[in-house]
Amino acid sequence: MTPTFDSLIAQYGSRVADIIGSAAPKPVGPESFIAVIRAASGSLDGAYDEQLQEVSDDLTAAADHLADALTKSGTEQELQLARAESRIRVALEFAS
Repeated sequence: MTPTFDSLIAQYGSRVADIIGSAAPKPVGPESFIAVIRAASGSLDGAYDEQLQEVSDDLTAAADHLADALTKSGTEQELQLARAESRIRVALEFAS
């Protein structure tokens, strides 16, 4: 099944926000989802732990794919959303 912004937010929004902490807003739309992902990435950026740095890098790439998806339609948007989902999924697996 091809991911959509709504499905990605529903599946991953709270988990990504949890990386930042309890004060993090839960994403409600594409722009806020991208902002939460960038904030989560920023909170880990520069981490001395190599695994956490990889999580940060994956989240940054995911946010970039999502931002690109906002400007695309059809197959191009689906491709960017799928790439974002892959990077988010990997990041959350390593962050656990």
